[in-house]
Amino acid sequence: MTPRKGLGGVDKTSLMSLLRSNSETEEFANDLPPDLQRDLENTDGPTQYTVTAPSAQSWRQMKQGKSPEAIQQIAASHVTKGKQCSSDLTKSSQRMKRVNGQQNEVVCTVDGNNKEVPKIKDSCGNTHAFTEPDKAAGNGVLHMLDSPVPPSSTLTLKDFLDRPECAKAHNIDKFIKDLKDCDLYMNDADQYALIAPENSAFDWWKNYPQFQAEYQRYQTDKEYRCRVARYHIVKHDGNLKNITAFSGHTDGHRTNNKKDELYETTYFTKDKMGSKATTNFDSIPLKDSSIYKTSRINVIPEKTVSEVVNSNPELSRAAKIMEVADAENKITKPNKPKNLFLVTENEGWLDPRSKALGKDLVSPDFATYERYPELAEKYTLLNHVPLYLWGGDIGYFDPNTVHRFPSSAGVDLIFWMNDKGEMRIGYDGLPKDQWV
Repeated sequence: MTPRKGLGGVDKTSLMSLLRSNSETEEFANDLPPDLQRDLENTDGPTQYTVTAPSAQSWRQMKQGKSPEAIQQIAASHVTKGKQCSSDLTKSSQRMKRVNGQQNEVVCTVDGNNKEVPKIKDSCGNTHAFTEPDKAAGNGVLHMLDSPVPPSSTLTLKDFLDRPECAKAHNIDKFIKDLKDCDLYMNDADQYALIAPENSAFDWWKNYPQFQAEYQRYQTDKEYRCRVARYHIVKHDGNLKNITAFSGHTDGHRTNNKKDELYETTYFTKDKMGSKATTNFDSIPLKDSSIYKTSRINVIPEKTVSEVVNSNPELSRAAKIMEVADAENKITKPNKPKNLFLVTENEGWLDPRSKALGKDLVSPDFATYERYPELAEKYTLLNHVPLYLWGGDIGYFDPNTVHRFPSSAGVDLIFWMNDKGEMRIGYDGLPKDQWV
């Protein structure tokens, strides 16, 4: 097929023919994967494409020393489904999602002649300018670039450690800098997922009252700092390349610390466009691993459930019931780390009648649990959920929503978030005035 001239108008020429007819893009076109070449040749289907093709000289230079498979992968990362003209991309900062799942940010700059120049930002923050935009074809549009845009999948984790600009482009350079100073217990034969806290996560940690001691320890104790760093690395064996596969309440991930397990839980909300993650776990796929950005530091838990309860004077009655039930050996240890305990503060165990009289007498229920281990165990099982859930997870519940989680007693506990953002917990058959 011979392409027509006047590419700015309506044209039935395919993108593939357009690419092959130009000496600047012919070699790039032939380096695309065969199946993608066929797709770009088809002008009869409904699918439109956007191709960002680098200059011939820059493309040949990029190919040096790379395998044919790697060259095809890089070429494919320059193709996007959907027609995106330069005017659409320069209205604001846009993302281009490539056919291989990679994403690139498009930014707009102004040159010396006060002319807008769209540029694609790569994984390390370098920009690649549009030189000849908006060459129309029957099945999409072609934009010429001054240089190839290397996808993140051509980089290794070592590249992120050795090239500060790559981590800085993703606002994770503070953590990556600390990571570089540690023995990470990684080997070349395995794949890993790295949960990388954004720079702002350290500000959150510094100002979070419950984790002040851990934050100060992180600043001064290198051994602890490296332990925290390794706590953010898990082996993924090729099955954690996207957030859906990574998240889960029942399947945890063993970290690169031999004795520490990390359980990441991420809720998805449903909207008109489908499921959407409530966190900012953006995926950065690398050659040998994947990086997920998160807004929080995962602080390593140092205490068991029993130690937490026993250390709080306001939970002494709950601690007594757990002791009578032998919860440490019968529930906590066997389910580690899937332990969500609902514990009642001491005041909640006071008899309502005695409170009305200004006295502090415990309720008959507490006396019963204190006396009979079997009943104490049943009560404790009802207030235990064998999943890794925490307050941040529950905070993701939308107002006026109901969520069920199975307790260890075989009864579904109902978590109801009302329209005021207040959480109530109960179960089927329990009068609403007895929900907590």
